[in-house]
Amino acid sequence: MANALYNATGSTARTMRKRAGAWLKSLREQAGLTQLEMATRLGYAYLTMISQIERGIGRVPPEDWPTWAELLRVDTREFARQMLYWYDPHAHYALFGGIHPHDAENLPRETSNVNRSFESGLAKTGRKPGRVSGD
Repeated sequence: MANALYNATGSTARTMRKRAGAWLKSLREQAGLTQLEMATRLGYAYLTMISQIERGIGRVPPEDWPTWAELLRVDTREFARQMLYWYDPHAHYALFGGIHPHDAENLPRETSNVNRSFESGLAKTGRKPGRVSGD
């Protein structure tokens, strides 16, 4: 599963999923495959799963990335890198550096409620992130 702390329900995440879906649809069409052919080859019970992924409603399950890459004729590592770019930009940035995906896409960065709660708790105690008690 991608980084659970990334706010996968925020507007930036939805935009990133939609852009991922457009990229995937483009690759599928270039490979000459229909949604039905993709769903069948992936063993998905519902054709709508491909449609939902391409519309940014659903996500490609990470365990399926290698099969998607093969069907779409993309190097597996490059496919995984792109999936992280779209689905977990914070992990992508941590692994590959460069420009943060949100900045490259001109989107605001989002964090999870867990991060906001943690930061709020720190503020109440007067502590700063990264500071260990006794410093």
